[in-house]
Amino acid sequence: MLNRSIVSTLLLRVFLIILCSVACLTSEVSAYEQNTLWDPELGVELSYFPDTGYPEQKNSNISLRWQLKAQHTFTESTSPLRLDLFARYDAVDKKRTHWDIRELSWDYQPSNIWQPSNLWQPSNQSQSADQWLLRAGVLQQFWGVTESRHLLAVLNQTDLIENIDGEDKLGQPMLNLAYFYTTGAINGYMLPGFRERTFPGRKGRLRMPVKIGDARYQSGAGQKHIDWALRWQHTIDQLDIAIFHFHGTSRDPWFALETPQPTLSSLSHNDKHAYYSPELQPVYDITDLTGLEVQYLWQNWAFKLELLSDSGIGQWDRNTAVTTGFEYTAVNAFNTGIDMGLLVEWLFDDRGNDAPIDRVHDGWFLGTRWTMNNFASTQALLGVIIDENSKNWSLEVEHRLAPNMLLTIESRWFSHQQHMPQSGWDWLNTLNQDPSHKLSFLQQEDYFRAEISWYF
Repeated sequence: MLNRSIVSTLLLRVFLIILCSVACLTSEVSAYEQNTLWDPELGVELSYFPDTGYPEQKNSNISLRWQLKAQHTFTESTSPLRLDLFARYDAVDKKRTHWDIRELSWDYQPSNIWQPSNLWQPSNQSQSADQWLLRAGVLQQFWGVTESRHLLAVLNQTDLIENIDGEDKLGQPMLNLAYFYTTGAINGYMLPGFRERTFPGRKGRLRMPVKIGDARYQSGAGQKHIDWALRWQHTIDQLDIAIFHFHGTSRDPWFALETPQPTLSSLSHNDKHAYYSPELQPVYDITDLTGLEVQYLWQNWAFKLELLSDSGIGQWDRNTAVTTGFEYTAVNAFNTGIDMGLLVEWLFDDRGNDAPIDRVHDGWFLGTRWTMNNFASTQALLGVIIDENSKNWSLEVEHRLAPNMLLTIESRWFSHQQHMPQSGWDWLNTLNQDPSHKLSFLQQEDYFRAEISWYF
């Protein structure tokens, strides 16, 4: 496996080459008649944690986010180029200071049906019948319809240091060949290369009270293993259904304990490093995933289902996870001009309390979504995930301060029956006795986060 510094140097060179290529592309106006759309964005984020965390952790933080989206096509070309660069500077957690190529892709279609109208909408979202599409490069591919958990987003790796909700993903090298027919599509994917999950550093909040070591792979090819996936989607009136199969390196690791447990006499909670002593090694196994996605729209109702069958990684044999429920939207509720939504979802994983840390064995999500339909495009989502040992609340608000300025507010509250572990060993010993307390380290991690974004 390549040294991390070497990998970082190579990635930096790739990043600089991309920037130079984009600059050259946009400067050669005399050679090409161009259509280039730019969407740069800058965000300033403030975070506050009212409770004291582990040693060296702070109660407040500031970070900067920069993102550049670009889309380029030549006249009469059906082969657009897309670029999405992301970078963040964090004043406290050096692991959260990172950058990534979210997307750097090229599309090819044999017929001239593509229109470069929207940076946010991939070209495979509006297709005529019986069309082929080839996409190549670094891509983002999201599957799923539920709100509380995204079981089916299995192609891209989670960028966990961005947010614990799992919605932020790293760019994934892939080749995507799609065939579109009148009522659906068939997609094939080849994924050469693997991205490891990101984890907060020692000073970062919202992290496990242990050290995360270097990754290990079941495949001898390591990060060079070539994964593949097939997906079929079909629409029948108001019913959307999709089935996929994935074979390759699981994006979800299991963890192996790399540090032998010390004797009780040698473990001192007064030592600021004691909580950090255990080291867990992420292990990425080869797996087969089969997923089912269903959504049915009826009047103001949306019924949703995500089902995932996993051949098993680590200690787990074949297992199944389900997220299903509905969303009801009252349009212009009580003649206020506000759309009010009610969300109810059931979350289940048949591995019981031994399920991974980001899964709920048997719980419920209850939420409400408000869309104000005003000039500021204000919208809010309040929800709670309830299981036998915890209640995890979340609030997300968006409000446009100006045509090119957006305020985003996010807050989470964690309520758990078990006290916050005093050290990494304390947490691991608790899990050995009762795995259902795996989220107890979040007991004092309630937070409020606000970001102001400028669009240029």
